[in-house]
Amino acid sequence: MFIVGNADLMDNPKNGIWPCVIKELRTHDRVGMGLPIYCKNHPDTQNIVNTPDMLKQVAPNGGCTRACNRGHPNDPEHISVKCYEPCPRLHQPCGHACPKVCGDSCGLCMEIVKPMALACDHIFEKPRCWQKQNPSKIICAVR
Repeated sequence: MFIVGNADLMDNPKNGIWPCVIKELRTHDRVGMGLPIYCKNHPDTQNIVNTPDMLKQVAPNGGCTRACNRGHPNDPEHISVKCYEPCPRLHQPCGHACPKVCGDSCGLCMEIVKPMALACDHIFEKPRCWQKQNPSKIICAVR
């Protein structure tokens, strides 16, 4: 439980039970200068905040300011936030890295692969990976 307020002000004998509460808290080192907050992705990172502006500074998106590549703390699945980090996914079945950003769909693998012979015996010099996987969809450009 947290009690937010001015401990020195509440320690006044005129404030009923509060001086006893403050004394007990101080005896057990439970009076601090702010609220300790932790990022769920970085529990070893602690910040002490004592103003709303400070909270915005040290935890702008609800976590912390450290990069973690685990998504946004309040939207790890990127449902409402578009992520602009490099995409970590690999195309299947080729295993080429997706060159897009995390928030975009990977789509077809556009990696240029080795030249290939078409059914018409012409050579396709710079096929895309997806084309090499589906040669029947390639239309020869040579006349």
